[in-house]
Amino acid sequence: MRVVFVTEGTSSAQSVVHRVAYMKESLLARGDEAEIFYGTEGTILGHRFQRASIDSIIRTLLSLSDIDALVVHRAADPATRLVAWIANKLRVPIMFDFDDAIILGGKFFLWGGFPCFRGAIAYSGAGTHWPNIPVL
Repeated sequence: MRVVFVTEGTSSAQSVVHRVAYMKESLLARGDEAEIFYGTEGTILGHRFQRASIDSIIRTLLSLSDIDALVVHRAADPATRLVAWIANKLRVPIMFDFDDAIILGGKFFLWGGFPCFRGAIAYSGAGTHWPNIPVL
């Protein structure tokens, strides 16, 4: 199985280490393939921000036809939404990790104000860790 993670955080962000890097290590230990496309952070008008980097968005788009699953970690910007929409059209299973996300019942949940993605899994859970989560 080949899994791609796209995240808004940098490789040193605590959330990325605990929720993405450890999962990648676990997948590699099982013999699966996994790759992380990291985000970027900066400051605008004194306010800190993180977002998926343009490079990560492009690399994710280029990998969609060759992966078995996409994990979107805390990235909710319009470019990442486009990636998830395209992945959905290509029928790539998607897992969203938004920490304390609000998940609506049924076959969809709202992301950015509109219903999202058949077959998407929304994972939410402060205080939980990947080894406790069933893997795809």
